[in-house]
Amino acid sequence: MVTKVRTGDMFIFKTLVQHHRRGVYKFKLKDKKRSDIVVESIRSGSSYEVSESESSPSITIKIKIKGQIKESMRSDNLTNRKMIKKIEKDMEDDLTRHANRLIKDFQKKSLDPIGLKEKYHAKNKKLTYEHWKKIYPKMDINIETTVNIIQTGVSE
Repeated sequence: MVTKVRTGDMFIFKTLVQHHRRGVYKFKLKDKKRSDIVVESIRSGSSYEVSESESSPSITIKIKIKGQIKESMRSDNLTNRKMIKKIEKDMEDDLTRHANRLIKDFQKKSLDPIGLKEKYHAKNKKLTYEHWKKIYPKMDINIETTVNIIQTGVSE
């Protein structure tokens, strides 16, 4: 089956597949104004923890992003540590939600462009293609996201 990854999901997809730099992620802050925030990654990537359980297979994907705020429609002082923490938390929530949706979509279509089968097989050597086809659509895949804003180079 062939499918397309939406343009808005490319940052997340690329982060799931490989470490990268200089990607740009735009999201809305969870505040009354729903302000747009643009973060440029200085370093992004993911790591995978695979359960060795055959009865309840699962994979935890840990996404880590270090970045800087490039644009904000807020007039607040973005050097305020409390505000930076809010931006980090809201970005983590947004990335986690989008990554979960993207992976659930892949599972529903029985697609594995991220290479989860290889990661699972490395821990579970008895895995066959038939068994993977059976467990993958229902596999528990958890996303943990950590965002660290280390600079603000903001234009308002």
